[in-house]
Amino acid sequence: MANGNTDNGAATAATATTAIAPKKQPSLYARKLLQKLSTLHPNASLESRQTIASWMVFNRKKCEGMGEGLLLSMENAVATGEGSSNDSSSATAAATTARLMLLLKILHQVQLSNCPTVSSAATAGVEGDVD
Repeated sequence: MANGNTDNGAATAATATTAIAPKKQPSLYARKLLQKLSTLHPNASLESRQTIASWMVFNRKKCEGMGEGLLLSMENAVATGEGSSNDSSSATAAATTARLMLLLKILHQVQLSNCPTVSSAATAGVEGDVD
């Protein structure tokens, strides 16, 4: 019967260590994307957004890392907004919204880069709001 108690103790210890396990480090391309995104101001120009979108499209074979980087960046923006004090909650909410909109605009630009109709219209000189 002592063996049964020892097994339960080992299982409990294993469960405790897995619960305290550190967060997994982001992949290489997720870290690269996070570094590029951290340099952008929420009111970044179209050219800046297009540059990052072009980089993402060029490295599209690493799409798991790109998705991971975008999600981490969104989580960081939301966590920053939630962790602020109440006296500047409207300013923080506006900054969080602006950051999330920037990330969505970059994602939109990535999607447009792969759209054949928009690409052919742009090369033909057709005017339109592609932003």
